[in-house]
Formats: sequence, C-alpha cells, structure tokens
Amino acid sequence: MDVATYRALVAGASGGGLASAVVPKPHRRGEPEYHEPVRFFPLVACLAEIHPSSAEELEDVWSTSSGGRRDRATAGKLKAAGQKRGVPDIEALIPIAGQHGLVIELKPIDSGRASKEQSARLVRLRRRGYRAELCHGGVAAGQVLCDYLRLPWPPDAVARVEAYLALQHLQRRLRRQANRRDSKCQTPISLRTASP
Repeated sequence: MDVATYRALVAGASGGGLASAVVPKPHRRGEPEYHEPVRFFPLVACLAEIHPSSAEELEDVWSTSSGGRRDRATAGKLKAAGQKRGVPDIEALIPIAGQHGLVIELKPIDSGRASKEQSARLVRLRRRGYRAELCHGGVAAGQVLCDYLRLPWPPDAVARVEAYLALQHLQRRLRRQANRRDSKCQTPISLRTASP
C-alpha cells in the first residue's frame, strides 16, 4: 500500500472529516521504521477493546525494538548484550492452529525492503512453524494480526487509531504550550515585583 492509498483509506474511514484535518501527516524523516510501530500498537489496543475475548492474547504482542540507527558504541553494547541482526520487529507468541506464533517484519508504507538477514530469519522461522510476514505499514500488520487470530477486521480501526494519534498529538502540543507558559512565569520574584 502506498502513501496516497493509505491517506485515502484514512480519509474514507473517517468520512474525510476531523481525523484527516487534525491528524499530523506521517513523519517520514529521521527514522521511518519508528513511526509504523507507533501506528500499529494503538491498533492492537483498539482490537483488545473491540474483541475483549482476545484481550489476553493481544497482551502477548510486543515490539522487539531491535531496528533503527545507532552510533557505533551503542550498537556494540547491544551486540554484546545479545541483540541480533534480522530479528522481526513484532512478535505475537500465541500458538494457533499448529503455528507457534506470529512474527512481523514491519517496513514503512512507501519504502523498505527486508535485508538479507531479515529475509533469511523469516524463512527459518516459517520452517520452524511460525507464521512470519513482511508488512508495509501498521495497518497491513494489523490486518495480518487479525487474520492470524481469526478476528474480523474492524471497519473503523484506522479512524480510531488516527483519532487516538490526533489526541496524543494535541495533548503533547498543549503540554509544550503549558511548559513554555510556565517557563515564562518563572522569572525571579524581584524582577516581577520591581517597579520601573
């Protein structure tokens, strides 16, 4: 799914109203692999609300947080601590129908191919009885998760996630404004009470 299709899906799911007007566009600079899990995990929480009978299983879906750019020192420390290349981004260790669990390598919607290590690991995990998928975007990963857990895909899932992200964005903005206002009020008392 490309960016234009994704935005059209979001606009259609929300009726083209508030969510498409308020939600910040997906940030594509910096670390694009960070932004898709940020969209995926609110979707998991939404699925737990919509399907309370699966809430316990959905608690066992997490991020491995092994991707991203790091400086050499941090990369060396993580390698010494056992971090490996090619580990999928999302794990759902929920055995269903003869499969040990679901692992997802999550890539940005408009770019991203699996590295050699990632592709090899996905193949190995499939051979070992896991469902291992490469997904472009948090919505695609959510659909794969629903399929794996045999849950119906909620038609308003994207709109719910976008509304949640818009609310988070608004709360962060209000906190920043409050912090700026508080920092302006923290001038020394002698300056505030001194007369010109």
